[in-house]
Amino acid sequence: RLTIEQAQLAALKRHQDVWQASLTNAKAWVETYLAGDSQDVADFVTVIDELLAVDLEKPMPDISASFNALNDVLRGLAPESASPQERVEAPEALRPVPEIEPQEEVLEGGAA
Repeated sequence: RLTIEQAQLAALKRHQDVWQASLTNAKAWVETYLAGDSQDVADFVTVIDELLAVDLEKPMPDISASFNALNDVLRGLAPESASPQERVEAPEALRPVPEIEPQEEVLEGGAA
């Protein structure tokens, strides 16, 4: 179970080498200690083989244009020039996300 959890964490952090090593270890353990003639075991090994083919280092798609367009639309829901009766407020969950300024990383001991 631990090797599968390591693979999950590696997938979240996009660490290809840890992903592959963890899945390879899990596959070896299953093939060594579980009944090789079981269909469930064979199916599990097939799934591990499919997961081993996954490329975690593939670049993530750039969604910044969509994100900015959505923020523009949400900002347009409450135009400043509209009267209070005409103004439409976006629900809290749909309000635009404020710009986030990059911050310096804080190191141990409080030094920046």
